[in-house]
Amino acid sequence: MEGLSDEEQQQVRQMRTMISQMDAQQLTQFLGQAEQMMGQAPPDARDAAQAMIAVTQQRLEELEGGQ
Repeated sequence: MEGLSDEEQQQVRQMRTMISQMDAQQLTQFLGQAEQMMGQAPPDARDAAQAMIAVTQQRLEELEGGQ
């Protein structure tokens, strides 16, 4: 989360909490939506969006690895 503002870091932490409660199907859907939104995000919001996508991908890998 280097390079993110305090507010962006807070958003990523909140997203991480929400993501921890999702199952693999929900994460896959969320990831697709997040990637779409990333393309539409203003340049100053892309770092935070990319961090959220990375957290989602990491959690999805954890769930799939545990199956």
